[in-house]
Amino acid sequence: MNENDIATFNLAVQYARQGYKEKAFDCLKTLAQKDANNLDLILWGVYTAPNHERAQALLDRAKSLNPGSPALVEADHWLTNEMYGLPQPEEGYPLFPPNPQLIINALAINQQTIIAAPSAPAQPVYYSQPLPFYPPPQPAYIMPPPIIINNVQAYACPFCRSPYPPLTSTRVSTGGWVTFGVLLVFFFPLCWIGLLAKTQYSYCGQCGAKFY
Repeated sequence: MNENDIATFNLAVQYARQGYKEKAFDCLKTLAQKDANNLDLILWGVYTAPNHERAQALLDRAKSLNPGSPALVEADHWLTNEMYGLPQPEEGYPLFPPNPQLIINALAINQQTIIAAPSAPAQPVYYSQPLPFYPPPQPAYIMPPPIIINNVQAYACPFCRSPYPPLTSTRVSTGGWVTFGVLLVFFFPLCWIGLLAKTQYSYCGQCGAKFY
């Protein structure tokens, strides 16, 4: 990060401390396009994210980059309290924003690292016009899904107790056989008309028992 990037980062930190998390997050997104694996940027992104889902995604990315960092434990604790509306510790977190010690204090110039002197306490920034106030997000209440109790009794075959519903088919009805027999005796060429009289019946697909 160069001097301009560090100035942008410090401006984002001031926005975050004053409650303007949306402005701070916009600055952090700009810096993350140049240095997406910077853990400090990701931690401040968790603190200033516009919603809990975005904050959780950033926290997961930080865990994948440096799973042994003790700051991730504090970040996880802070995000859990925010998601469930629990109070945060009065003393804050030593390693998680908005701790003033989480400020980038190194510049990489010509492949040489220059350690900057400890920064002075941040001075309040005065604007000609008041900045808009963004209230902190309120925890969303998710209504649990309704519980539907099915009181319909399950089907069971009376012979084999199979749970599968019966099948249907057709056969020649009793009247059809009578018609077939009468025509067979008195007028043989039309006896086949009796075979057209069909009736439906049900039967079990498991044991083959017929239901009339």
